[in-house]
Amino acid sequence: MQLALRTARTFWLKRTVKWSAVRPAPAPAGDPLLVSRFLPTRELINNIISLHRTTSAKTRATATLRQLHIPPNVSNHSSTMKLYLLYFLIISLGYSCSNGRKNDTNNSKNVEDSALKVTSSSTIEIKSLSDTLGNSFQKFWLTFREAVIENDTLEIAELTRFPFETRGEMDSDPIVKYDRTNFFKVFKAYLGQEIYWNEDEGFISSLEEIKRRTFIDSANVHENWTRVGHLEFEKIDGNWKLVFAYLQIRDEDLWKR
Repeated sequence: MQLALRTARTFWLKRTVKWSAVRPAPAPAGDPLLVSRFLPTRELINNIISLHRTTSAKTRATATLRQLHIPPNVSNHSSTMKLYLLYFLIISLGYSCSNGRKNDTNNSKNVEDSALKVTSSSTIEIKSLSDTLGNSFQKFWLTFREAVIENDTLEIAELTRFPFETRGEMDSDPIVKYDRTNFFKVFKAYLGQEIYWNEDEGFISSLEEIKRRTFIDSANVHENWTRVGHLEFEKIDGNWKLVFAYLQIRDEDLWKR
């Protein structure tokens, strides 16, 4: 028992001497330089904190990916697929807009073509109607012209509506009406009055004008009315009639002749 205690005491003394030889002597109080040798510096502390944060962040990120069961390469592949999908949507939208504009252009062209066809058809119909009216009045005019040249009073009367109306050259002049009995005196006065023909010949008589007019332009013939020189004609119950004349002399002067 004593041998054991003596051996333990010897071992403890040896360790104490060894520790005393290695450990530096205590620094005098108030010496910061010696104290700082055994304390960690601020830079070392900051590096330790930064290393800890970086390691923790990597650990958390890795743990998150593990929890989602998505390897890092799969995550990058997913981002690439999203980018390709965005490009595809943009291209599809541009193509749709292009087709829309093309369709609008085609629709506009179709509308214009339809409008052109309608206009052409309307023009043809109007021209056809004008030609029909012109032909109708042309036949009447040839008959009327021949009756005037031949001084066929009965035929002229058949081609005239009564009461026959006249008026002076001014719009303010009153309209005067004549029945069949007084018509020929008025019509004879009309045939004798002068009318302007052209620059070379100047004025000619109304009778000479009727003789020279063998053709009436259908463009000047309306549906129910037309004018030749100073004479007006109307279509009444499907038949053309002489209805009006502009006289250059007043009514009272006419009856003095």
